[in-house]
Amino acid sequence: KGAVQHYISKPWDPEKLVQAIESGISHYEYHLDSKQLFALAKQQNGKLYELNCELMEITKRHEKESQTLEKYIASIRDRLREKTARRPLTPAQIQKGIIRLINDGDTSPQDELNTLYEQVITALYRAFTELALRNGIEMPEPAGGEDG
Repeated sequence: KGAVQHYISKPWDPEKLVQAIESGISHYEYHLDSKQLFALAKQQNGKLYELNCELMEITKRHEKESQTLEKYIASIRDRLREKTARRPLTPAQIQKGIIRLINDGDTSPQDELNTLYEQVITALYRAFTELALRNGIEMPEPAGGEDG
């Protein structure tokens, strides 16, 4: 391109001439290497850009999937709370039922006792199920349905 790198005056020293030529060749090789490295960097930047775009798309998909799963988990958590919201009979409620049974002579004591027994068993099962769920254990439904 007509660039001057060294000026050699006459008469030149053969050793300085060889050094100047070697320096020129080294400079030219450095220029070629620089040009090749720049082209390689440009090509790799293009690939990195494409990979980054792909990664961003994958990230968007994963975020959508994550949000969907979060909503699903929240709905399961809400249903679980609904199922465990029914509190079992307290000891005071059981005591009142027994006293009512003893004092009430209008109905058959055996029928009321069976009803109270079922309520107590159901309450104990619910309490146990709630405790199990809090500890990560899922209990099966009782054979006779939820209240059976």
